[in-house]
Amino acid sequence: MEGLRDQLNKFPFEMEIPDEPYLDNFSQNKSQTAYYVGDRYLKFAVNEATGLVGECLWRAPTLELLEKRICHPEPGHYVITLDAKENPWEASYMTNTYQHEPVANYEENVGQLDSEGNPILWDYSWGHVINQIYYINDLKYIDGKFVKPAFRFHQHTNETVWKTVADHIEMCTRELERLVYQPEEKTAIEDCKAGWIDIRDNFQHVHHWKLKYPDMPLIKP
Repeated sequence: MEGLRDQLNKFPFEMEIPDEPYLDNFSQNKSQTAYYVGDRYLKFAVNEATGLVGECLWRAPTLELLEKRICHPEPGHYVITLDAKENPWEASYMTNTYQHEPVANYEENVGQLDSEGNPILWDYSWGHVINQIYYINDLKYIDGKFVKPAFRFHQHTNETVWKTVADHIEMCTRELERLVYQPEEKTAIEDCKAGWIDIRDNFQHVHHWKLKYPDMPLIKP
């Protein structure tokens, strides 16, 4: 089996998955078996000051072939050889050439209801799993060891989102005072405002990325 695996250049590793998307918590020990698929040996340039690993310079199925490929790193960098058999996670992260069975979507009922009273589920799809968990181009090599990249948190903070919620409520209030809307247009704005107020008053305990926000009504100039 070991010889066949080497021949196929397909090296297994356990891909750790957080308990929930965007939360740096792995306490439930979720994982998925994945396989790096590609050349076994790879050369990378490392920034001497930061330890940041740059793009792949060369790759080859054998160490002998790799050593025939001379690298001239930029000033302030040095070259390392990565053995994908020994470091399949790092090889997969740097090359994005890995395979795995589909990872089940993360679903959660956060308590919101649609217009018909049905639960609205937050559904998150896993695709390129490693790059969804960690920032790209952030692997480091320090003191002879790889250091995993920073965890990928949601791009929007709670502070900015809740300010946006307040801004939308204010906007709806302002628009309702204008005498430019037909009754059905005004009703749409009222419904939108009610939706924002519901989120503000009842769902601040929920991570903002899980919420369904109101559809924006027509706003006239």
